[in-house]
Amino acid sequence: MDIKRPQKSKLKKKLRTAILAVVGVAAIGGITYGLTKLKPAAPTVDGSTVVIETVKRGPFVRDVHGVGTLVPQVTRFVPAPAEGRVELIPAQAGVEVQAGTIIVELSNPQMEQQAADAQFAVKAAEADEENLKVRLESDGMTQQSAIRQYQREYSQAKFATRRR
Repeated sequence: MDIKRPQKSKLKKKLRTAILAVVGVAAIGGITYGLTKLKPAAPTVDGSTVVIETVKRGPFVRDVHGVGTLVPQVTRFVPAPAEGRVELIPAQAGVEVQAGTIIVELSNPQMEQQAADAQFAVKAAEADEENLKVRLESDGMTQQSAIRQYQREYSQAKFATRRR
């Protein structure tokens, strides 16, 4: 059998629902406002990756890795002292460049020909120098031979004047 329940007034029921809705909205608003005022939480770190030690003076090494293409902020063009054609690029992308590292090999057929001509001119000058040395030595010997000839003639003339 059913038990008859006393009926609550509809007005009380609506009032109670409205109060609960206002309290709910106020609670949600208060919680949202409180969360916006919180500072961000520190990121969590795995304990095995953290090094806890006393601070010491020493070198500060920073090793940065990233994905993508490294683009220079300022591009600096270095003019070559002469025109040339790119023959070889031995340095590859990502290689650390030091002073004296060859980045690009250039070739210029005209300059190569001029260098070959200069080498031939040097060899010709060296040959001329050697020829001049030999000629001077030969002239020196000829002069010494002439001096000895004159000394002999002088001695003979002196000897001939004594005999008389």
